Order: sequence, then C-alpha cells, then structure tokens
Amino acid sequence: MKVEEIHLALKKNQEVKVEFALIDDYAKEISDFEEENKKVVQAIKTLESYKIQFKVLDRDLQSEYKRLIDKGEDLYKKYNELGADSKQPFVLKNKVTAVYGKGWDMDAVKFLRS
Repeated sequence: MKVEEIHLALKKNQEVKVEFALIDDYAKEISDFEEENKKVVQAIKTLESYKIQFKVLDRDLQSEYKRLIDKGEDLYKKYNELGADSKQPFVLKNKVTAVYGKGWDMDAVKFLRS
C-alpha cells in the first residue's frame, strides 16, 4: 500500500467516525426531544385534572350562589309583607353578589370552564 492510499484510508475512517458522531448527537437530540414531549404530556394531564376539579367547585359555588340569592329575595319579600325594614336582606343579598367572582381572573375562569 502506498502512502497516499494509507492517507486516503485514514481519511475515510475519520469521516466515518465523524458521521457516526453526528448520528449519535442527532439521536441524543431526539431523545431529549422525547423527554420534553413527555413533560408536556404530563403538564396537559395535570391541567385536565385541575379543570375537572375546578368544574366541580365552580358548579357547587354557582348552586350555592343561586340558593343564597333566592333566599335573600324570599327574605326581602317576607320582610316587605310584614311591613318590616327590608334593608338588611337586601344588603346581605347584595353582599353575596359582590363576593361571587371577586378576585377571579376571568380569562383563567373561561379556560377552566371550557
């Protein structure tokens, strides 16, 4: 074998090693990508769980809100029928309305209700 042939063979061998290294790097990048995808899947599952929990709490709170409003209206009517001062039931009913949804981020609520 001539010196030139030896250099050519060595060069080809180095090129093959470089190509294998590139493939190994690419495979590692794909592996990292897969791991990040798994994290996104887990985050989605967690959000779905929170949405379910929120919907239960929200439904219960809406029911309680409606019950309290109806009760306030009934008390207001009864106080009026009796000729009593109906201010207190009215004030309390308004408090229920003022409290419901106070401090809520409505964009988040819309998302969680969807």
